[in-house]
Amino acid sequence: DLIGTSNSAIEFTWSDQPDYQNVLSNQPNFTASPNNHATYYLQVSDDAGCTISDSIDITSYAVLAELEAEVTLCYGDSIQVEVILSPLSTMADLQFTWSPQDGIVIDNNTATPVFSPFDSTQYFILIENQYGCQDADTIQVIVLDMEMLVELTADLDTNNVGELVQLNATDTQDWLYNWTPCDETIEACNTANPYVAPEVTTTYYIEIEDSNLGCIYRDSITIFVLEKSRCEEP
Repeated sequence: DLIGTSNSAIEFTWSDQPDYQNVLSNQPNFTASPNNHATYYLQVSDDAGCTISDSIDITSYAVLAELEAEVTLCYGDSIQVEVILSPLSTMADLQFTWSPQDGIVIDNNTATPVFSPFDSTQYFILIENQYGCQDADTIQVIVLDMEMLVELTADLDTNNVGELVQLNATDTQDWLYNWTPCDETIEACNTANPYVAPEVTTTYYIEIEDSNLGCIYRDSITIFVLEKSRCEEP
């Protein structure tokens, strides 16, 4: 805070220009926020119209940093994030403290850590320079665990030869589906809930891919087919 004092002044004018064209405040006290080095000018007037001016030079050592609000990754993958620093901040001797430490696999005390948490986690970063100036921020690391999201079932797991049965995988708009075997026993290979009519007991395999992140989930389901009974002539 910049404080202007006078026993007789009735008007205060703060500016960052010597001609006072850009008025920053008309209060005795003014909170300055310089990005680097700045000069602030104060002009005071009394009730007789007399004025006096003064100025003060301020060098800021503030830490100015930005961090993404959130990032998303597939379960088991890793992702690197970067703290974006102002040019002035990069010239300082900075210390980075991340918390919690769990899930940070590389460079846990830098501006570019690598995250690989098992669960979605909010991380807190505290940045401090050699002058004791600090800045803080948070980032939400979201883990997409498709195994926790996909449910795979069948209307019937046992049926007769040639009977239709529907396979049911969790249907989500941004997911891509691929069933194998992709043959004449399956109605469609690229839908979440196809009908199948196997002639023999068959295991159907599904691969589901999230089209946004590329996360992949694989599973299988077996449809058991009852053999036709054979009747012999007496």
